Amino acid sequence: MDMNKLMITTVLLASLTTVSAQKQATPAKEKPTMEQRTEERSEKQTEAMTSNLGLDKDQSTKVQGINTRFNTAMAEMRKTNLSEEERKSRSKALREQHSAELKGVLTPEQFTKLQTLEQERRSERQGEKGNDPAKMQERAADRAEKRTDAMTEDLGLNEDQTNKVQIINGTFAASVAKLKNAEKDEAGNKEQMKQLREQRDLELKGVLTAEQYTKMMEQRKAKQAEGLQRRGEMQKRDPAKKPHNE
Repeated sequence: MDMNKLMITTVLLASLTTVSAQKQATPAKEKPTMEQRTEERSEKQTEAMTSNLGLDKDQSTKVQGINTRFNTAMAEMRKTNLSEEERKSRSKALREQHSAELKGVLTPEQFTKLQTLEQERRSERQGEKGNDPAKMQERAADRAEKRTDAMTEDLGLNEDQTNKVQIINGTFAASVAKLKNAEKDEAGNKEQMKQLREQRDLELKGVLTAEQYTKMMEQRKAKQAEGLQRRGEMQKRDPAKKPHNE
């Protein structure tokens, strides 16, 4: 009997060891990095262009490289502390460069069709801006993802923090989108916007460490200061642009 118990115990221990080893060998599911998401976005862009424009294999390969460079540059730009005006200027320059590179690969007919498709998408977004909740949510989710990517990189968030911050940013972006499309007075909108920001910051404070939260607020203040300085310099160069009540 003792020998049987010993054999059973040995078999159980061996089974537990095997299961434990299998669990350790199975890698934990990790959240895609910003680089991986950028590559995935570029691949989807290229697939759509290949289908819509009838690209051949050589064109598709070159367009993939162009799209990857563009999306990588845009992602890197979003991580910087540029003012809103500087960000818009840099974004415009990157889009113009992206368009010029595509023009060098596509035929005139393909490039014209690409411009037509892009214009149709812009018109569709503008036309549905205040009427299609699904489109509003899609754009808000995209903004939230980009904001979360930047915070993850800048603040060194772990996977759990990133997931929670994504939800907070998504809720905030969706609320802001609805507010901007609501027919309310300017003073009322400003007050509601202030409340939304305060609520978002309170939720973020509950997720971030004290050091991360302090760093986030310092970066935000620095960006705001740069924006004010930039506007002040522009007003000095062109006093006519100063507000009339000054």
